[in-house]
Amino acid sequence: MSFPKEFLWGGASSAFQVEGAREEDGKGLSIADIRSDKNKEKLGIASTDVAVDFYHHYKEDIQLMKECGLKAFRMSIAWSRIFPNNNTDINKKGVEFYHAVFDELLKNGIEPIVTLYHFDLPLWEVEQNKGFLSRNCIQDFVDYCSLCFQEYGTKVKYWLTINEQSIVTAIPAFQGLDNLKDSYQAFHHMSLANALVIKKYRSMKLQGMIGPCISYSTVYPASPDPKDIMIAYNEDDIKVFSLIDVHVYGKYPKYFLNYLEKEGILFDMLPEDEEILANAKPDYLGLNWYCTSVIGHYIGKEMFGEYQGQALPRQERCKVGVYQYYKNPYTPYSEYNWN
Repeated sequence: MSFPKEFLWGGASSAFQVEGAREEDGKGLSIADIRSDKNKEKLGIASTDVAVDFYHHYKEDIQLMKECGLKAFRMSIAWSRIFPNNNTDINKKGVEFYHAVFDELLKNGIEPIVTLYHFDLPLWEVEQNKGFLSRNCIQDFVDYCSLCFQEYGTKVKYWLTINEQSIVTAIPAFQGLDNLKDSYQAFHHMSLANALVIKKYRSMKLQGMIGPCISYSTVYPASPDPKDIMIAYNEDDIKVFSLIDVHVYGKYPKYFLNYLEKEGILFDMLPEDEEILANAKPDYLGLNWYCTSVIGHYIGKEMFGEYQGQALPRQERCKVGVYQYYKNPYTPYSEYNWN
């Protein structure tokens, strides 16, 4: 078996992870910048002020990509580099930077695959609206994406709307929030934003494809015990497949709404929301797959590892009285305890 010639082998990054220059040439701060500063002090990890300085070295980096034989580069646009202070004042230098990057990629035979929102809400959006907790953020996101489509629509054939919506929801701090109730309200607004952006893209008659990008890690039951098997199924349903249903079918599955209501975190919907979600089928579904996990019913034993903060999300997880994660004795683990 061989891969076809047009298969897009590539690499991936996001803006806040690589660009640096976080307040240079008119760029505004994002919630990812603030979060990285806190984690730098807490965990000793790098901040976003320099990162790998892609902003100043993108031509050299793209040459390295070409040398490696990459045919595609998944990257993201920093919303706060385009709209640094509000949803009306456009930063021309930010717009020009991404034109230059896309031109350089295409010149070297590398297809840009572009994510529109990858964990880095503009700080002004968080301060004014608490991000997607407010419906105002939905229109701000549509306006920002519309500008990107206008500017780069002839250069970018593959768009991703929102990266890992369920992960952003599960960790409220990613949006500047502090509780799951608010985070799931933001989840609903992100679902609406995703649908509206896809419909907006289609209305512009651009010759490309668009869809969301989800996160999935295979979940194994800890044993053949039916309790463990059902816990693993439910984890997949709630964390992964319910969101796929929304994206593809335009409707929340009933089991998902029942679960949120039982947990006291069900979001509010307006009458027109069902119509917004409907008929916004993506052209494709992006999938970030990282590792496997083992989950079983809660028996009160010590969890695997010692959780040290957001940067190490897979070390210790449990829901007291319901389930816990186990170490898999059949797979090796990295220094970060990801198997």
